[in-house]
Amino acid sequence: MLLDVMRIREFAKKLGVSERVVRHYEARGLLRPPRTTNGYRTFTPGDLLRAEWIRDLIGAGFSTKEIRTVVPYFEKSGPVVGEVCRTTLETKLAQIDRLLDDLRCRRAVVAERLSSLDANDLQSSARPPKPPATSRRTDHERTQHPRAALPADRRLRPRRELP
Repeated sequence: MLLDVMRIREFAKKLGVSERVVRHYEARGLLRPPRTTNGYRTFTPGDLLRAEWIRDLIGAGFSTKEIRTVVPYFEKSGPVVGEVCRTTLETKLAQIDRLLDDLRCRRAVVAERLSSLDANDLQSSARPPKPPATSRRTDHERTQHPRAALPADRRLRPRRELP
């Protein structure tokens, strides 16, 4: 059994992260390695599997708070455990899908602006693009641009050149 126990340096190396990251996981309550009488943290292969899950979930965009809700189920098994983990992962997947949709809409706007610049048509590039029919408008898209609220003569006034 002693051969399976690792100290933090070996554990971090096998996990592919720094020792500082391992300490961060511990500080956030995601890992709870026992300590030897002289204070060294000891990790088992089971801790490594748990830490791999944690590392991968953080890489996928989970917060440590979200991960903390599923960490207690990592050492257990059964239908309830699977359902809790499945629900958490499906919720995050839905959030990522919404983010991808939003990014696609943003990309379409930038691509349209770029194509109008390529056509040397600066007048049409000043007009707001039409949102895709399937997109949801966000609050910042519903608000009027601050310059639109200015009187027309002020908007058309040329800028002063710096000396």
